[in-house]
Amino acid sequence: MTNTSTATCLVPGLSPSPFSLPRVQAHLRIGKHSLPDLDLTAGHIITFDVSSYFRDPDGEPLRFETSSSDAAVATASASGHSVTVRAVAQGRALLTVTARDPGGLTATQTADVDVAGKPAEPVAVGTIRDHHVKEGDVFTLDVSPYSTTPAETS
Repeated sequence: MTNTSTATCLVPGLSPSPFSLPRVQAHLRIGKHSLPDLDLTAGHIITFDVSSYFRDPDGEPLRFETSSSDAAVATASASGHSVTVRAVAQGRALLTVTARDPGGLTATQTADVDVAGKPAEPVAVGTIRDHHVKEGDVFTLDVSPYSTTPAETS
């Protein structure tokens, strides 16, 4: 079935002549802003609202889909207007977010996801000796000499 509208053209001296015009479908539009590039650390998760990055001129609701160019670096999922990106391991991946309206029209944006390696876990150094404190006393202890990162010990 062709999606058309019928119009009638009035030409002086001739009878009205109906003809068909194809309907023009409005396209989804990218919002005012582009998706931001993301700088994450392995193991971190970020969730953000993508509704302001896309616009349907007809005001129809949009459904969002996501993909990652390298799931070993970052994964992505969509739920409602929220996109969640999980930084898996050090590297770079391309995040793709596609908006789809009920009629099947789509708009797509991409963003770079740079993932830094996981920060080093602190390592205990030495032992903190016991301190006896009376109720109501204030006691402050600087614990920085009792932990370090592996890079500081090499």
